[in-house]
Amino acid sequence: MAVLGKQLSEGKGFSTLVVYPQAVAVLESKHDDYIFKEDQLHPELYQAPLYPIILATGLKVMGKSYRRKVWKDPVSEARGVYPAFNGDYYLIIVNVIIFWQFACFTALY
Repeated sequence: MAVLGKQLSEGKGFSTLVVYPQAVAVLESKHDDYIFKEDQLHPELYQAPLYPIILATGLKVMGKSYRRKVWKDPVSEARGVYPAFNGDYYLIIVNVIIFWQFACFTALY
């Protein structure tokens, strides 16, 4: 879902670079002109849209330069070039905020 949130914040719509074989099979069976390519964006068929929209809104508010600092290239992070897990910290903060909002909401009712 974080990938989908990132794609939305960059204006690429409900798309992903993650390849789901079942999604490819569905797209090929429903659309005769669909041709699978590994390096293209694929429409997201698995994720519900609300949570990625919340993530995308937060990422959009951050601004493009800060967003690039938060979401770095994972290959570079694995090599130790950049501090790792900044994107994960963002997700934790958003999830804690959502959790406490729902906890307070349910406590009121």
